[in-house]
Amino acid sequence: MDSTGSLSIMATAMSSTTMEWTMLTSTSGGAPTDPDATEGLVGSTIRFQTDAGGNPTRIESVTLAQSSSVAGPTTGRISRGSLDRVLQGTDPETLTLMFLPQVAAISSCQNFKFGPEHSLTRQGESPGIGAGSPITFDVVVVLESPGSASKPARVRMTQSFDPVSAAASFSQAYQAAGRLPANGAGLSPMTRETVTNCEIDIATGTATRVSVETTVRYG
Repeated sequence: MDSTGSLSIMATAMSSTTMEWTMLTSTSGGAPTDPDATEGLVGSTIRFQTDAGGNPTRIESVTLAQSSSVAGPTTGRISRGSLDRVLQGTDPETLTLMFLPQVAAISSCQNFKFGPEHSLTRQGESPGIGAGSPITFDVVVVLESPGSASKPARVRMTQSFDPVSAAASFSQAYQAAGRLPANGAGLSPMTRETVTNCEIDIATGTATRVSVETTVRYG
């Protein structure tokens, strides 16, 4: 799925920034994406807070596009009432994953400091979905090309979930939602690898194109 959008900085503070994201187009294989795949939010503006690093932390409001703000159950469209229920009943981390995946990908393509080896490694924790526990992960960041005046720099990030941690987190979420027996064995260890490729304009530091591919494998 390819999407384009507008990302605007509305206000800045010492530890956070207020931004707005508007998805302008969304296509798959050259054809318009099914609205269900984008929550029906093409053309709608999402105002949100970020942390000091520019990562989305909390959605403040959603201004629906005219095509989305229809009353009643409509496939691929969010009504004002249903959107309010989602915003009020979902934790902030899950909301940002649902509504701002493009912004999260863009924000990950910044603040790199490479040494002579042109690679970075780190470990961290990702919040689980719903009732799931945090998932530990490893990240390897490689500077594939330093770029030039005519070519963007290219950075590749590979995030790998710990298989046991991921299985435990998703099992807890599914059990809490009634999709797995509460006292069952849960899911078997699973692997999840996300590769993010960033193209960055050297003159401005702007990420001009970001692609994300996630692969999940079960035993």
